[in-house]
Amino acid sequence: MKQQVDNIKVEKQLESDLPQIMMDHFQMQQVFLNIIVNAEFAMLEANHRGKLTISTKRIEGFIRIDFADDGKGISEEKHETHF
Repeated sequence: MKQQVDNIKVEKQLESDLPQIMMDHFQMQQVFLNIIVNAEFAMLEANHRGKLTISTKRIEGFIRIDFADDGKGISEEKHETHF
């Protein structure tokens, strides 16, 4: 499924047969919103447009959720930062 907002195409690749899980809906919504807003900022800053892909899959009893964008990525300097 594809959508477009602010020159950003959003593509969802969601597995249809994932099991239901228990989670805090509001916390996950906040996490996802932060990821999406950061991706939007990076894509618009780099290209004034972009593509965000959100995908889900089941791997070895876990549910994996991936967010991928075509922004500029994280600088090498920040990769070396330790928290």
